[in-house]
Amino acid sequence: MRSFFNYILTASIFLISWNAYAQEEIDHTGIFNAYLTTQAGIFIRDSSIGASGTPQYDHQLYGAETWLDARYSNWGFDFGVRFDLYNNSNLINPQASFNKQGIGRWFIKRDFSKFGFEAGYIYDQIGSGIIYRAYEQRNLGIDNALYGIKLNYQWNNDWRIKAFSGKQKKQFDNYESVIKGISIDGYIQSKDSTSWSWAPGLGMTNRTLDDASMTNLLSTISTYQKEDQFLPKFNTYAFSFYNQIHLKDIGIYLETAIKNKDVLNDPYGERKASNGSIIVGPKFINKMGHVLYGSLNYSKLKWGFSLEGKRTSYFGLRTRPQEDGNNGIIDYIPPMARQNSYRLLSFYPAATQALGEMAMQSELRYSLKSDWDLTLHHSNINDLNQHKLYREYLIESNLHKDEHYSLISGLQLREYNQQVYEGKPQAPIIKSFTPYIDFTQQLDQTHSYRIDAEYMHTRQDQGSWMSVLIEYNMASRWIFSISDMYNIKPNYGKAHNYYTSSVVYSKEANRVSLGYVRQRAGIVCSGGICRYEPAFNGFKFNLESRF
Repeated sequence: MRSFFNYILTASIFLISWNAYAQEEIDHTGIFNAYLTTQAGIFIRDSSIGASGTPQYDHQLYGAETWLDARYSNWGFDFGVRFDLYNNSNLINPQASFNKQGIGRWFIKRDFSKFGFEAGYIYDQIGSGIIYRAYEQRNLGIDNALYGIKLNYQWNNDWRIKAFSGKQKKQFDNYESVIKGISIDGYIQSKDSTSWSWAPGLGMTNRTLDDASMTNLLSTISTYQKEDQFLPKFNTYAFSFYNQIHLKDIGIYLETAIKNKDVLNDPYGERKASNGSIIVGPKFINKMGHVLYGSLNYSKLKWGFSLEGKRTSYFGLRTRPQEDGNNGIIDYIPPMARQNSYRLLSFYPAATQALGEMAMQSELRYSLKSDWDLTLHHSNINDLNQHKLYREYLIESNLHKDEHYSLISGLQLREYNQQVYEGKPQAPIIKSFTPYIDFTQQLDQTHSYRIDAEYMHTRQDQGSWMSVLIEYNMASRWIFSISDMYNIKPNYGKAHNYYTSSVVYSKEANRVSLGYVRQRAGIVCSGGICRYEPAFNGFKFNLESRF
C-alpha cells in the first residue's frame, strides 16, 4: 500500500512539474501590505471566580500576543513572513505561561500558466477538510500549517491536481511525523452553463509516524493486558471523494471519507487491570474510521432552506496519537451545531466528536416582508449508540427599518450532555430555555445605541443566568459599551457579576480597544473546534492595523 501511494505521489509531482518552465509575462510592479494584531492583558487576582492559581495571576501580572503579517508581490511571486510574539501567554496552555518570539510563518508562492508551487508554511485543505486541513484559528491557539512544499498543475480550464508533503507546525517547531497528500478537482457543467454543474474531487492523505513516537506508543501499549494489546502501523492512509452539485436553485454537497486502521486515544476507554478490575480512562485503540457528510441548500426570492447530515466513526487523525485537545490535528470534521454569537446562546457549545457522532441540523429562513425575516433552526446530535448529546431548537425574528432601528428577538431551547462534552462523570443533561432581544436605534446618521438582553433558565449545572449589554456608537469611530452577566439562581457557590466596560476607536484600517473585563471560565468554540477559556479579571487591550 505504501509503495503504491509513493508511486502515485511521485508520478503526480512529475506531471505537475513537467510544465514548470512555461513562463508567463511578468509584472514588475511590486505590492506590499501588512497586518498587525496585538492583544494584551493585565491580570488582577480574583480567587472568588477562579482567576488565580496560574503564573499570570500569581506573579507575572501581564500577558500578550502579537502577530505581524507582511506580504510582498512582484516578479510573478508572492512572498510572506509573519513575526509571532508570546509574552506570558496562556493561549497555548490555559494553565501555564508560554514565552517565545520569532518567525511564525514564511512562504514563497508562484503560479505560471499551468504550473504553480508554494514552499514554507502552507495553509490548505482537501474537500471540506475531513481528511486534511491546515489552517489558523488564533483565538483557539491553533496554527497547524504544513511546513513543506505544495505543487499544483492546471490540467485545463476545468481540472487541476495538487500534491504536498511536509511536517505540521508546532508553535516555533515542527512535529516529526511526515504528512503527504494529493487531490484531483474538476468542474463539469451543462451546455447552457445555467441548468446544472458538477464539481467532483478525489483526495488522499498519508501520515507516517516518526520513530520516537512509535517507540513511545509501543511502550504504552505493552503495559496493557494481552487482550487490549495490538501492533500499530507507521502509516495511516485516508481517502475522500467529494462532490459539489448545483441544480438551478439547489446546491448539494456530498463527501465520504475512510481511513485504514489507526491508533486513536479514547478518553473513556475501558481496559482490564492486572487484578481483573476494569479501568475507565484514556486508552489507545486501533480502529478503521469513516465519515459520511452531506448538505443541501435551496433558496428562492423570499426564503431559503438548508439541511446538513453527518455520521462519524473513529476518524480522529493527528500527527501522533499521543496528542490531545487541539494539538496535532490533521483533519477537520464540519460541526453540526449553530454558530451562536450571543453570550448565553453560546454558553454550552457542542464540540465535534471525532470518535462517534450521528448528527444533523436544518435551518429555514423566510422573509415575511422586505424588512422582516424569520429563522427556524434545529440541531440534533447523538453518539453512535443513539445516546443524546445535543439538541437545539431556535426561532429568531429580525426586523430592520432602514435608518431608524433594528430589532432581533428569539428563543432557544437546548439540551447539552455535559458528561461527554466537558468530561464530568454522572453530570445530568443540561436543559436550558433562553429568550433574547437585541435592539439598535439609529439616532442620526452618525450616532446610535444598542441594547442586548438575554436570560437563560436552567436547573442544572450552575443554574440560571442573565446578560445585559448597552452600547453607544458615535460617528462610526467610537464605541462605548458596558455589560454584565449575572448568575441569578446559582445551584452551588455564590452568585457573581461578570461585568465588562470597554471603549473602541476605529479609523480607516486601524482599530484599538481597551476595557475592564471580568469573565467566567468556560468552553469557547469556533467551527466545532473548542478550547477551555480560563476565568479572567483585569484589563484587556487589542490593536488591529492594516497598512
